[in-house]
Amino acid sequence: MFRFLWYLFLVVGLAAGAVYFAERPGRVTIEWLGVSVITNVGILFITIAGIIATGSVAYRFWHAMRRGPRQWKRERAAKRQEEGYRTLTQGLVAVAAGDPKSAQELGKKAGKLTNDPVCLLLQAQASQLEGDHDAAHDYFTKMLDNPETEFLGRRGLLVEATRDGNWQLALDHARRAYALRPETPWVNTALFELEARAGNWASAQKTMENAVKRKIVKPRNAPRQKAVVLTERAVLARDAGHAEEALSLAREAHGLAPDLVPATALAADLLIAAGRGRSAASILMDGWKRQPHPDFARLFAAIAPDETPVRRVQRFQFLIKRNPDHEESDLAVAEAAVAAKFWDTARTHLDRLSAGTQSQRYCRLMTRLAEGEKEDAEAAQQWMRRAQGAPADSAWSCDNCGNIAVRWRARCGACGAFDTLAWRTADAARSTSAVSNRLPVLTGTEDPPGGDLVDAGAARQ
Repeated sequence: MFRFLWYLFLVVGLAAGAVYFAERPGRVTIEWLGVSVITNVGILFITIAGIIATGSVAYRFWHAMRRGPRQWKRERAAKRQEEGYRTLTQGLVAVAAGDPKSAQELGKKAGKLTNDPVCLLLQAQASQLEGDHDAAHDYFTKMLDNPETEFLGRRGLLVEATRDGNWQLALDHARRAYALRPETPWVNTALFELEARAGNWASAQKTMENAVKRKIVKPRNAPRQKAVVLTERAVLARDAGHAEEALSLAREAHGLAPDLVPATALAADLLIAAGRGRSAASILMDGWKRQPHPDFARLFAAIAPDETPVRRVQRFQFLIKRNPDHEESDLAVAEAAVAAKFWDTARTHLDRLSAGTQSQRYCRLMTRLAEGEKEDAEAAQQWMRRAQGAPADSAWSCDNCGNIAVRWRARCGACGAFDTLAWRTADAARSTSAVSNRLPVLTGTEDPPGGDLVDAGAARQ
């Protein structure tokens, strides 16, 4: 609209000027270098306007000829960049669709059209899909040279190192990635698990505590996870002969997670060794109320190793009042009663279990009862045979791979998973385990689910 008005104003002005000069036809004489030119005023102004217009056109033409090649190069580069990004997008779609051949071709094409470092990521992922891990490793390594892609390159190399079982190299990449972006959930998870796998439990604890501060770990899971780490550290300290340090760590773990059986048992064991039987008894009775366990019964007996069998039965009857209806309570009193030759007491508690699952432990106690109560060798032999085919006693088994462990540790000795050992029967372990021998966060390029530091059940014993 404004342009139209401008042209209209210009035409009207020129017309008015032409009329003005036509009505006032003055004469102009120009003499220069012996030449004399006589013309009227209108022709003079038209000539001057023509000279100015010609000069302007000539200047624009010269300017266009001068800047033309550079402008053409910029436009051509912009078109290449646009095509490169379009190709890169198509390549990422091919990766997501699981088409490695197309992704590789598109990645190479995008790399020729644009210098965007994301092209390296596309080619690396395409190589992973094709199973060419050497090429993927090379692409991820090149990504380290660019600050924009170094973090993703570290993650790719971390995955490759984990796939090869090179845990030390994986730990190095995890530490470097953590230094770049310590607030990223998967970095915290990977670093924690790799520090734990390497036995660097103090470093693993520090990583976990930093994750708690950044709210990467859900608050309800944090005490349990820290307690597991502290318990493992206490075990190592005890095995190294550092009893005081072990006791301090075990008691802290027990305070954070009173329902964590290994922490309770270890704290009680160390208290007994330190001659603090009364404190150990208090911890064990509280643990029995929460979740009875054979280790608690063993340690409760160890508080007074020289007591008479009769006194032990009395103490155990006092203990099981904390949880009288639990199977473990009946087994604990029955075992003490058999040792004291209180056959009636033993039979009373074993009869309460007869309708349930008769485990090998139950059958062994029935064998001893038959031998001692009535000296019935035939009945004892029958119970011994039944024990051979009875369900296995409860043990520490891994939720991740189903492995049965001789004793509890923070990591499964078979698959390396953190806090997956639970106290259950062997049959239950086989039915609930999801067989896997890999770290849950390092098996691919996906982000860890839910942002938790570890995926461990809060209700595990």
